[in-house]
Amino acid sequence: MRSNPPIVVAGSGGSGTRAVAQFLTTSGVEMGGPLNPSLDALAFVDIFETMINPILEVTRSLDYDAADLPGDLAARMTAMLRAAADRHCPPATRQRRWGFKNPRHLFLLPLLERVFPGFRFVHVLRDGRDMVLSDNQNQPRMYSGSLFGRSGELTPEASAVFWTTANLQAAAYCARVLGPRYIRVRLEDLCAAPEHAHGLARALGLDEERAAADIFRAPASLGRWRSSAEPPGVGIFGTALAAFGYL
Repeated sequence: MRSNPPIVVAGSGGSGTRAVAQFLTTSGVEMGGPLNPSLDALAFVDIFETMINPILEVTRSLDYDAADLPGDLAARMTAMLRAAADRHCPPATRQRRWGFKNPRHLFLLPLLERVFPGFRFVHVLRDGRDMVLSDNQNQPRMYSGSLFGRSGELTPEASAVFWTTANLQAAAYCARVLGPRYIRVRLEDLCAAPEHAHGLARALGLDEERAAADIFRAPASLGRWRSSAEPPGVGIFGTALAAFGYL
């Protein structure tokens, strides 16, 4: 019995992936379980905790080919991802549209392509100037040492470099490999006008009439960098703010 390829939702932690997962659920996508209050797919957590750092220590990038990983690492990851997906959403239930959400899938895109060929990826972005002021610095805290090959204090500047590098590298991989299966959305747009939510539904081949655009409501913290006593400087983000339309 052939199953549909999944829809995967990921991005920097705190970027708005939970709202996108809610939107997919109301649009008829089976988002599996168990989930935490942020709607993260918990079946994959052991993979994130044990495997992302070893992968980054080899690749030093999110834009890599699964074939370039050591054979034992790639084989282990393939088996772990399949097993986690089966726990999250059993194969017999995958005849309808299904998917999973966790921000940290951002680091595993080439392996997801190997295990789930044809999957669609929703890359959720939020202005990096907001992100470096967030209390949620889990991704840079856990993975910057392995990504850059060095450890150091997690300053706003270091957080900005991590946000920039991770999102640009993920976007480069997706442009190179996924093509039209790569859907990039910005939280600011989704909260600003329902047309962006309907556009997301169209890009994923979902029923626009079921698309509950009112799920996307701007949190009080959206645009917090504008009211900061020390707003982050544009220069620490390199080309990323412009590349993602924030300048």
